[in-house]
Amino acid sequence: MSDFQAISSALNQMNGSFLAFLKQLDNDEVPYLSYSKISSVESCEYRYFLEYVERVKVREPLYLKKGSIFHQAASIAHRQLAKGRLNHKPIERLVNKHFEGEDNRHLQNAIELLIQNAHAGFEVVATERPFVMSLGRGVPPLIGIIDLLLRRGDSFLVVDHKTGKNFYEQDGLQLNLYREYVRRTFRPKRLLAYFDEYRWVNNLQRIRVPAFRRTRVSCTSKSWSKSLERIRDGYKTIRYIERTGKANSGYSCFACRFSSVCDHASFGSSW
Repeated sequence: MSDFQAISSALNQMNGSFLAFLKQLDNDEVPYLSYSKISSVESCEYRYFLEYVERVKVREPLYLKKGSIFHQAASIAHRQLAKGRLNHKPIERLVNKHFEGEDNRHLQNAIELLIQNAHAGFEVVATERPFVMSLGRGVPPLIGIIDLLLRRGDSFLVVDHKTGKNFYEQDGLQLNLYREYVRRTFRPKRLLAYFDEYRWVNNLQRIRVPAFRRTRVSCTSKSWSKSLERIRDGYKTIRYIERTGKANSGYSCFACRFSSVCDHASFGSSW
């Protein structure tokens, strides 16, 4: 059985969280790629080494936990909006269970922005939809999870949620990969893809800079070719790191959750 078939079968029988599913694949040493793996090795080879080869355990950063809870709350909100009735109580219970004070307000305000800016006129095909996709010979299957997949007739819309203190330049590779999976699976006549970004704010009535931003990502045959090139180049580096145990350090330590346990962590100087 091929790696793609094995992962597809396991995904169909997945019982638990997507993160737990990925950890099981790692424990079973099943080869796979993901956008996270590619972005990790591109930003810092040594980060990839710590995260995926050494599997160093670090405490979950606050921003990751907040982002995770937002995604869960967003999934609840979208399913409710699709049914035409919105009940804030399940969302409030989820947020209140994990956060209080300023962080709680951040999440509540972000969900309010999501509701205000919901994509109108679409039916919800799926929220938090995991998938596996073959990328051809010589490259392991790619695994991902789509935050929101919408449909209106023969048109589909892929949405990825981003959260943080500020708006950042987003990497179109992620949505190009998700978009390609939807294209292969549903054969839509029209397919759009967006990053919906939510900025943490304490009070929606007292902001000078918008707290929500929507960015469309175009995917052409040329951009898909470039995406595949990045995947293959990233995998080539991954194979070298896993085979030799050698990895260069990058220059994004300030944004790396492994900086506290990394021998090469540097702030303001390069290695």
